[in-house]
Amino acid sequence: MVKIIGQFDVVLTVPIAVYPGVKLENLDPLHFAIEDSEVTISPLNVEVADIGDGEVEGWLKELRIWIAREAQLKEDHQVSQNLAALEERKFEDILIKATRRFVRAVKLRIEQWNLDTRHPIDSYVYKYFNADMCQ
Repeated sequence: MVKIIGQFDVVLTVPIAVYPGVKLENLDPLHFAIEDSEVTISPLNVEVADIGDGEVEGWLKELRIWIAREAQLKEDHQVSQNLAALEERKFEDILIKATRRFVRAVKLRIEQWNLDTRHPIDSYVYKYFNADMCQ
C-alpha cells in the first residue's frame, strides 16, 4: 500500500452564493476525515456578475478537493504503476461524500435552499500523486 493524493477540481451543480468582495487567498482550507481518508477542500474560483443598478452577485462554482489515502497500485505491461479501478472507485466515493458534506453544511449555514445536496457535482477533473513524491 502506498499513500496516494487525489486532486479533484469540482464544478458544482448549483453555485454557492458568496459575498462578491470575498478574496480566495483569505479563506482557509477545510480539513476533515472520511473513513480512512484525509480530505481538504478549498474554493477554486469565485465569479462576480453585474445584475444591474450597481448590484453585483458572487458565486462559488468550483472547489478543489484533495483526498489522501492508502491505496493499492497495479503494474501494467510497461512496468508503470497505476491505481486499480477499485481504488479509483474508492477515491470517487470519498469525493462524493466530501462534496455532499460540504454543500450540506453550507446550505444549513447560509440557508441557500436550492443547493443540491444529493447530486452536488456537475463534473470534475482529477490527478493522482504518490504522496512520497510530493514531499
